[in-house]
Amino acid sequence: MSDVDRAAFLAELPDSAELRPLCVAFEQGDYAALRRLAVPLLARPEGDELREAAEELMDRIEPDPIAKRLLFASLALFLIVVFIAYAHAP
Repeated sequence: MSDVDRAAFLAELPDSAELRPLCVAFEQGDYAALRRLAVPLLARPEGDELREAAEELMDRIEPDPIAKRLLFASLALFLIVVFIAYAHAP
């Protein structure tokens, strides 16, 4: 994949043989592999640039917290409406 096709933030990550498989997994959408491959890098000491890069990739695959809250609120509202509809059914 050319640099033009890559996500812009990937170009800012350190160029390392250890980090490259994580970037490839991210680009391919294989987030399970990304999580599995990130474990050794996340075990590195604080301040290590490869650890920070792995944390950046992991943060980017996490769902948006606001989206999760909205999903749960929608589900709760749906259940309330269904309960009221059944409670007031003839």
